[in-house]
Amino acid sequence: MKLKNLLLGDIKFQIKYGFYFLYLIFTIFYIVILSLLPSSLVETVAWLLIYTDPTTIGLIFMGAIIQLELAEKTFDSLVISPITPTKYLLSKTFSLGILSYLVSVILGLYSKSINHFFTFSLGILLGASIFSCLGMILAFKAKSLNQFILFMIPFMIVIIFPGIIYLFDYDYLWLLLHPGIAIIHLLAKTNHLWLAFISAASWSLFIAIMTLQTIKKNFNHGGKLNREKNHEIV
Repeated sequence: MKLKNLLLGDIKFQIKYGFYFLYLIFTIFYIVILSLLPSSLVETVAWLLIYTDPTTIGLIFMGAIIQLELAEKTFDSLVISPITPTKYLLSKTFSLGILSYLVSVILGLYSKSINHFFTFSLGILLGASIFSCLGMILAFKAKSLNQFILFMIPFMIVIIFPGIIYLFDYDYLWLLLHPGIAIIHLLAKTNHLWLAFISAASWSLFIAIMTLQTIKKNFNHGGKLNREKNHEIV
């Protein structure tokens, strides 16, 4: 199967289950919040919203998508199709990356908080890749959606909170080694952008390789690795 067809299928799946509608509502809600803030706070709050919400679409939504595919036995049909693990990974990350990017750019343009459009875009796409891949790993390891949420919480704390703290003037160069800090640096800062890009891109590649290994393992076992128990979708 061609990657384009697989990507279109994933986008249709996300539309069918209301992901786009949900984030349309969230985007409108965020714009209302930004419109009510004093101008001195709009830019900072916009960066926080973009960093903590659209860039984490991958982590939360990816888990829900994988859990749905496993519960509905969709994954079983995928592993016996011509789809390769690499195409599966690319399609999933690209499809959610598109959604993250659209929401983030809308918020960035509305709040006029985009300093460099190119590095801002890199931050969104690399962040979406990191979170999507983490979400996929956790979803394949979890035996239910509830368990996935429990797995997800410590990862969100470790990655997201340091980035939020960094935004409030804890601007030390060595902190760019942290993936979340590298991402928010690309979104909000104007200095040391190449270092932030190298850090975020390296983390993205490393986690993508780990994710690909997880997908291959599940493909080889027909998706049964994490279905030793029945899935509980709530």
